[in-house]
Amino acid sequence: MKHHFIDHYSSINSPIHSINVSVKLITSFILILSIVLLFSLETEKLLWCLVFLSLLIAISHIPAGYFFKNIVILLPFILLAGISILFQQDGEKIASFGPLKIYRESFYRFITLVVRSIFSVSILQLLIATTPYSEILKALEKFRVPSLIVSLLGFIYRYSFIIYDEFMRAKIAASSRGRLNLKVWSYIISSTLMRSLERSRKIYLSMKARGFEGKIRTVNNVSYSQIDVAATLVTLIFVVLLWKS
Repeated sequence: MKHHFIDHYSSINSPIHSINVSVKLITSFILILSIVLLFSLETEKLLWCLVFLSLLIAISHIPAGYFFKNIVILLPFILLAGISILFQQDGEKIASFGPLKIYRESFYRFITLVVRSIFSVSILQLLIATTPYSEILKALEKFRVPSLIVSLLGFIYRYSFIIYDEFMRAKIAASSRGRLNLKVWSYIISSTLMRSLERSRKIYLSMKARGFEGKIRTVNNVSYSQIDVAATLVTLIFVVLLWKS
C-alpha cells in the first residue's frame, strides 16, 4: 500500500534539517507562543511573520505546495473553531445574514484567530516535515514528557498505517466481488476494525519479544553545533522585533 508519511521530507539535506531536534522543538514552541500571545496582529507584524515563515520554507527546500495543501485541508477545522467568535455582539454591525449579524470587533478577532492558527500550523508542519518522527518522540522523552504520552503518540502514528492497510485490503476484496452498497461498506468497516486489532496485537507482541520497554531508541547521537546556536539567536531576534514593532 502507498502511504503518506508526515516526515516524508525529513531526509532532505538543508540547514533546517541539520538543526538539532531539541533546538527545533524549543524554537518552534517560542515562535508559536509569541504569535499566540501577541495582543494584535497589525499589517506590519503580519508581514514580518509572512516573510520569516517564507524564508524558513525556502531554506528547508520543501515544496511550498506541501504546506499550502495541508493548510487547505486544515482550514475548515480552523474556521469551524472560530465561527462562534464571528457572531458575538461587539462593535459596529458591518453585515447581516438573516438573524446572524457580524460586528466589526468580532470580525477582527475572528480574522486574527485564523491568521494565528495558520502560522502556528505552518510552523508545526515545518518542524514535523524536517525531522524524523522517531527523533521528535526521543526529544519529547528528553524534555520529561510522560512516557505514556510519548508511547501513545508513537503507537497512534504507527497503527494508523495498519488501519489504512486493512481498510484498503477489505475495500479491494469487496469491490472485486461486485458493487459497493451500504451492506458491503458495513462489512468493510467491521472487517477493518477486527483485523486491525488482531494485527496490532501481533505487532505489539513481536515488539515485546524483541525487548521493547516503552522507550524510544535511536542510533543518532545528540550533538549541538554552531547552526543550533545561530537558529536560536535568529528566533530570539525575530521574537524581540515582532514584539517591539
